[in-house]
Formats: sequence, structure tokens, C-alpha cells
Amino acid sequence: MKLAIVPGSFDPVTNGHLDLARRAAGLFDRVIVVVMDNAEKQYLFSREERFALVQQAVRELPGVEADMWAGMLWEYARDKKACAIVKGVRSAQDLGYKMAGRADCSASACARNGRAEFSGAETPGGFGAGYRQSGALGGLPCFA
Repeated sequence: MKLAIVPGSFDPVTNGHLDLARRAAGLFDRVIVVVMDNAEKQYLFSREERFALVQQAVRELPGVEADMWAGMLWEYARDKKACAIVKGVRSAQDLGYKMAGRADCSASACARNGRAEFSGAETPGGFGAGYRQSGALGGLPCFA
């Protein structure tokens, strides 16, 4: 079973977040939208409130569920045996922000429906890009 994780702060969850989860559900057998915290952000809602909002928003999406996690993303992906981490990118500047500090990154961005999209699997050793790439990403099983 191919599992993808859609991590984020979701403060609040948006139609864009739901679109990303819906698209991921078309590529993977199971998708977990995981609510996380970023110490550098100030939130409008608590993690528990954000989780409840995400849980309600994804309940009608087949193959999509909600969860929350306070640890490192790579640990969550490892523990769940995920093969991919799917992230949305709004602009080239957003991509730069998400990739900042990663000297060993490779990235695959494509334009679809007028928006930039990006996906890959994050691991402790770096970042493997692309949801069409096959092989192994940092020990996590990947998909063709």
C-alpha cells in the first residue's frame, strides 16, 4: 500500500490544502493530512483546534484521513512507512523558503492548472523529489 503524508500547520485549512490532499489521493492508496507545529509561527488556532478543522474537512475525501504530530516529520514518515511527503508550493519564493538550508536537495516543480506544484519525500539525509520518480528515497520505499 502506497502511503503519502501531507504535512502542514493548516492555520486554517484552506481549499488549496484540500485540493492537494484530493490530488494526492488520486496518486496514492492512502493519504494522511498531518497537522504539525512550527516554532517560528504564531497560530490563530491551537494544534488541537487545527486538527479538528482538518479532520472535519477531509472526512468526505476517500482514502484521506487526519492526524497530528508534535515530533519531526521524518520520524512520522518513517513510523508510518510512508513512501512520499506531498507539499504544495504557491510560488518560486515559497519553494525557496521550503528548500532553504538544504544543500543536498533536488527538486521537481511543474506547472499545472496555473499553479506550481511540488512533491517528494523528505528523509533525515536529504530530499528526494518528484512523484513520478522511481527508486528508493533515503530508505523509504518509493513508487513508480
